[in-house]
Amino acid sequence: MKTVDDYAASILQYHVELQHLPEYHPDYEKKQDQLSRQLTSWANKLNITIQVASNEQTDWQSEEIGHPCIPMITKQASGKRQVADYHAYLEDYDYLCGLCVERKGSTRENGRMIGCDLYSSFAKKDNRRRFEAEFKRFQKDPRFNLFVLIAECSYLEYLSFKPAFNGRNYNKTNYGMNVAARKATIAKLIAMGLDVHFAGTRQAAVELYSDLVRQWCRVNYEHILNIE
Repeated sequence: MKTVDDYAASILQYHVELQHLPEYHPDYEKKQDQLSRQLTSWANKLNITIQVASNEQTDWQSEEIGHPCIPMITKQASGKRQVADYHAYLEDYDYLCGLCVERKGSTRENGRMIGCDLYSSFAKKDNRRRFEAEFKRFQKDPRFNLFVLIAECSYLEYLSFKPAFNGRNYNKTNYGMNVAARKATIAKLIAMGLDVHFAGTRQAAVELYSDLVRQWCRVNYEHILNIE
């Protein structure tokens, strides 16, 4: 059975061969396909540990993601302030992936969404500013090159979500946010360069995250394997 190192050696071989072939060469696409297959097998074989922010509630579990989860390294240990909720660490290469993911969960009752983290996070101006400041930290942090927000709801669910009321008194843990403001908030995040994905459900969100980790490794294999 091939090891991670075996796949890495094959990747290097095909990478070098492609560097010496012009795109019009009859073997170019064949070599690309061979490299792609090796990258897929290599990414699936990687020993990955997921670092989870300590403030995550109802966080994604190891059995859901398919990789062991540990608490995220603190600022005291790393010297860096926390960015997002999930980081992926490649144990085989002592390498922190440049992908960081912010999770926005949902609470459901009989299939109906009764709690929306995305709404709660951005309904209040101070919360929006804190998140935007966190994203700006990401942009200045050389460890990362991709920040993705994954919501466990659909876009329409987010727009139509109604926060809880206590009789005639508005629930003070939820602040009013009309549909236009919700749309503008998401549009601004995208304009800032943030990737926003509405997965629709917790399961779909977890599956997207797992795929993102693997695909990030495939796309960035040259950096991980230190190929010049």
